[in-house]
Amino acid sequence: MRNLFEVFALKEDKTHVKVTSLQNPDLVPLPPHRRTWDLWGFAAYWLMHNMALSSFTSAATILSYGLSVPYAMAVVLIGNAMTAVHTILNGQPGGDHHISFTSYTRILFGSKGFYLGIFIRASLSVVWYASQAWLGGLMLNTLLSALSHHYLTLENTFPDSVPFTSKELIGFCLFQLGIIPFIIKMPHQVKGYMAISAAFGYMAIIGICVASVVDNGGNGPLMSAHSNTVHGSAFSWTFVKSLSQWYGSSCSGTLNKPDFTRFSKHKYSQVPGTIIGKMLLATFVPFMGIVSASASKGRWGTTIWKPNQLMDTWMEHNYSPGVRAGCFFAALALTNIQLVFNSVGNCWAFSMDFAGVMPRYMNIRRGTALACVLIWVIQPWTMYNTSTNFGTVMTGFSVFISPLIGVIICDYWIIRRRRLKLSDLYTDSPDGIYYFYKGYNVQGLVTFFVALAPGLPGLISSANPSIKLNNEGIMHYYYGNTLFGWFIGFFLYWALCTIWKPKGLGEMDEGDYYGTYWPEECEYWGVLKQDQIDKKTLSKYVSVDELETETSATNSETEEIDGASVEKQPVISVKESKV
Repeated sequence: MRNLFEVFALKEDKTHVKVTSLQNPDLVPLPPHRRTWDLWGFAAYWLMHNMALSSFTSAATILSYGLSVPYAMAVVLIGNAMTAVHTILNGQPGGDHHISFTSYTRILFGSKGFYLGIFIRASLSVVWYASQAWLGGLMLNTLLSALSHHYLTLENTFPDSVPFTSKELIGFCLFQLGIIPFIIKMPHQVKGYMAISAAFGYMAIIGICVASVVDNGGNGPLMSAHSNTVHGSAFSWTFVKSLSQWYGSSCSGTLNKPDFTRFSKHKYSQVPGTIIGKMLLATFVPFMGIVSASASKGRWGTTIWKPNQLMDTWMEHNYSPGVRAGCFFAALALTNIQLVFNSVGNCWAFSMDFAGVMPRYMNIRRGTALACVLIWVIQPWTMYNTSTNFGTVMTGFSVFISPLIGVIICDYWIIRRRRLKLSDLYTDSPDGIYYFYKGYNVQGLVTFFVALAPGLPGLISSANPSIKLNNEGIMHYYYGNTLFGWFIGFFLYWALCTIWKPKGLGEMDEGDYYGTYWPEECEYWGVLKQDQIDKKTLSKYVSVDELETETSATNSETEEIDGASVEKQPVISVKESKV
């Protein structure tokens, strides 16, 4: 049995990072050559997030609650602003210290309790991955329908008891094959392609919106209805509920933002990128979705929210070369968006999280392969083709995530003042400052469960309408869980850590043991550069095979690492901390 585990154990690669029970090359602080994301990379990430089919149609939920278009857009604006602020604050540990969300959960819950945070985030990632893959298959079907009228009218050969059609299954399987070239890449290799994809996807959405209005001869009845159908306190709580659902649809990317800010060229690159991508450009996507749906209602008498269904309707009524060409290029751009976003935002996010569970056996690439298998277990077709209240369940994840985000922001910015001891993230020794009480951060765990508990009854009732709650206050808490959970998490954690101070506050390593900081970063944090640390001290943290004390080690010679040509670095094998 031991030999079997050794077969699947990760081997040391060109990064020369030693694989242990707590680390592998994808978990340790990133070296400078792997940090390639600039502000446009982060802008593209958030723009793609909002151009995914689920986001394009999410405004439908808000309008279905009885809010008018102006108030629905107010929800979008406020929700995007909240998401942007929380994302920037929550993602800064990755920008400052180049560590992942998985590594930070060891601070949040302790060196043994961190599995809780990983389980929550990994569960959300793989379910979202399955969901977006199913939607991507539907968009791919539209693309293929533009090429073949036979495919557009393909007969369903499955009985009614099967919760999907033949065409849907074909599209889903083809999408799964199409995503393989994307998931075998590494995050630091795709920044440029993300930006190009986001640009073409944005143009496609604008084109669909304009074509809908032109086809109808106006913007339709939804845009002309300016009054709400709910009033008084019902309106207030509907607005709050809509805000929580909108925030919940994108808070997954907020929680694990350190997984991507660690790839930032400069520690603040995410700030303008998030503002541009999330607060500015992305706000117009749901608005164009509303306009397109409104025009479709005026043209066809029914509201069509999904762009793939809208294009299918156009081709069913007019299969001319011009319509086919327009639908083909729009579907191509949006299928590509689904592929790129699902790779980056969901599949990679899952693999980064899961790598922290079994560092000896799991890295980013193996994690993506596991996600591709789990997608069949999750059966995403049941989320859309059955009575399962999928939207409520997914947005209800904010019940779990909002408290976590509040705790992380408080811990990093208020309690620790942004100063972390990186070497103690990769040890389970009781001497480590993140060992806390027997490996568990009691303050973090207590805060999380206290903030979580009040929202669970409302989530259960919303997901299963047969379970009725007579307590209006509990449902109101659930509607506002985005606000209430965050504030409870933030202030309760602050109070507990003020009364019982964690040890090691303000401590940092003496030097840059992992070679992660630029020289100016070493100066900012007040730590020695790696080549200034004597080998005896450095050997406590890394295995030094070849460590030149001169900066000439980073000369013009290059080597190939993860498909990227980078400056040759000193050969250093990171090992588990002994202190």
